[in-house]
Amino acid sequence: MVLTRKPPLVAWYSGHKTIQYPPEPDPDRFIAALGEKQVRYILLDEVSGEVRVLFDKVRRARPQNFSTIKSFGGTEIIEFRN
Repeated sequence: MVLTRKPPLVAWYSGHKTIQYPPEPDPDRFIAALGEKQVRYILLDEVSGEVRVLFDKVRRARPQNFSTIKSFGGTEIIEFRN
């Protein structure tokens, strides 16, 4: 499962199941939501704006759950570890 800002587009290009970011500012609930949906990867694109602010807050609070696999420009592919 891939977490992304644009699920239909990413699903079409990647062939993977996708979901949109949960609108959850609480790091524990954000992590729980990703675990429930069995998210393995996160695509954080450079134009994410408010999504990036939300995600960076969660990543700062729970860095052990995230590992950047690839970075290009302002876009990241991140592995999620629950």
